Amino acid sequence: FGRFRSCMVYVPRDRYTTKVRRRIEGIVRAACGGLQLETQVQISDSSHARLQMLMRVEPGAAPAVEIDALEAAIAAATRTWADRLLEALGQHHDAVRARSLLGRYVTAFPPSYQDDVEPAAALADIAALERLQSAAPAALMLALRCAAPANRLHLRIARKGEAIAISALLPVLENFGLRVLGERSYVIGGLPGGAAAVQDFELEYLGGVLDVGRAGARFEAALLAVWQGELEDDGFNRLLFAAGLTGREIVVLRACCRFLLQAGVPFSRASMERALLAEPRSAALLLRLFRESFDPDLPARGREARRRRVLAQIEARFERVGSA
Repeated sequence: FGRFRSCMVYVPRDRYTTKVRRRIEGIVRAACGGLQLETQVQISDSSHARLQMLMRVEPGAAPAVEIDALEAAIAAATRTWADRLLEALGQHHDAVRARSLLGRYVTAFPPSYQDDVEPAAALADIAALERLQSAAPAALMLALRCAAPANRLHLRIARKGEAIAISALLPVLENFGLRVLGERSYVIGGLPGGAAAVQDFELEYLGGVLDVGRAGARFEAALLAVWQGELEDDGFNRLLFAAGLTGREIVVLRACCRFLLQAGVPFSRASMERALLAEPRSAALLLRLFRESFDPDLPARGREARRRRVLAQIEARFERVGSA
């Protein structure tokens, strides 16, 4: 009476999993307009598992089924993570290199990683892990990418050995104005250079919307410098995002503040940090004034005129702060 539809699907046993069955059920139910669906699974000594699905449909309202399209969708649903990883690798490497990388990483990535990470996204991790094989033991590979909403970010870290303890990295990130919302870590074993760890940190930028395309490389370089002890870990690092400065430029402002403290100004280091963060544009202009005054790579001709123009901009901003 047009109230039911049935569908029988044969799936290779080595590709059948509960997740594959659920994907197939969703595809068939959507294609057939099923209201309810029951599945009987038969797995025997045969090379294929059999799924027999019975669906209740709305009489007279069930759509016509395009068999070819349905078969193609089911075939795509049965593709394994390794199949899709090989396809993604093949888009960036020749066939021999793609299969070599597949053989190395398809068993190295744990099931939890394969559940969480799409094969196309795993390419960046593979590239980072490949670079780690010839890197120093304490090396880090960093990647910052945007997420939704606009102030959410994901920081990807790959390193040899064990994952970084959240307690060690959390205060460092907070000094960049980032709050840690969550973390996932994966142990990658069986690599030629020994085990490695991949971590994904979900972050929130407390200063509003962040343009990762412009700030990502600066942040990655600065965070790596902090981790290696080449850059100080304090609140001045918030100027990287707030004022658009590099880690090296922040060093200049930090040194100026220390000089003022030694000269006996009646302000604490913390108060100077807050003042610069409250006026990030002024902080950037102060750095620009320093460069115009001392950078030997800038042309000497017209240096004094450029300094006066920057100084006038700084004084104008200071006047507005004083009248606020």
